[in-house]
Amino acid sequence: DADADRWCLGDGIAGGWQITGSQSDSGCSCVNRSPGSSEAKVGSCATVLPVFRMMEDFKSLSEAADGLRATMHCGEAAGKESTMCTESIAVWDPLFWFDYAYLDRIFFGWQKHHQMLSDIDTTNCYGCEMHMTHYHVPLSDWFGKHSEDKDCDGILVPKSDPQACITYLHATTE
Repeated sequence: DADADRWCLGDGIAGGWQITGSQSDSGCSCVNRSPGSSEAKVGSCATVLPVFRMMEDFKSLSEAADGLRATMHCGEAAGKESTMCTESIAVWDPLFWFDYAYLDRIFFGWQKHHQMLSDIDTTNCYGCEMHMTHYHVPLSDWFGKHSEDKDCDGILVPKSDPQACITYLHATTE
């Protein structure tokens, strides 16, 4: 019998997960859940942002961002009793929009960081040829393309026919 604290990975949501380490006696690859461990806690913005920027591909970035999102919604940041943790009403919590703006800024920072290094193409990813559910266009179209226009130091979207420049303005004090 399997350990009560472990679940075997096979199909469903965990089917594509990659794990490191050994298999159990049953030949099953397992994942331990340890939400209280120090590895499951999110650091400050000062520690999170540089780590996320250095992610070597979109899959790594999205997995890390999803963990951060879960922590912000139901973890240490908000708590499991928070409205952020209740899917049907989370959108009504004002913090919901700040969380997603923060995640978007992480994504943009990741794209800009790797553009400056010229090491990976951040406007495409494995699986990005999938069509978005309601828009029927490839996801990669909305990753955009890097602008070469000096008036737009950002990402042009959609990639196939740019209509907008996405960038972040720096806060100023007057």
